[in-house]
Amino acid sequence: RNVDMSGSSLGRLSQSFATIPGFLYEVSFAYSGNPDSPTNGLRKTDVNIRETDTSSLLATKQVTWDVPTEGNTRSNMKWKTTSFTFTAVDSQSTIQFDSLATNSFGIAIDDVKVI
Repeated sequence: RNVDMSGSSLGRLSQSFATIPGFLYEVSFAYSGNPDSPTNGLRKTDVNIRETDTSSLLATKQVTWDVPTEGNTRSNMKWKTTSFTFTAVDSQSTIQFDSLATNSFGIAIDDVKVI
């Protein structure tokens, strides 16, 4: 299963998880554009890692899917995988995905991992 980050409004998904201060973590996930859009264009999502208690930003990454150029279909989503790292500063951190789409068809997210 995967989730489209947009719908009737811009989407947001977040989850807090235990971390060890000073340890390096890798975040990875797969992404694609929603192939059902009647209009072409860019799909964008910000991914942020925050310190849970203070909301201080620890790391950020933006992903973009250009529907006309990269193309995809329901049967061939052409998933891309990306990753980035952050160093924990507290015993809890939060990962947050925020849609930056300009319409109701956004980036699809799947296979999120924090190692």
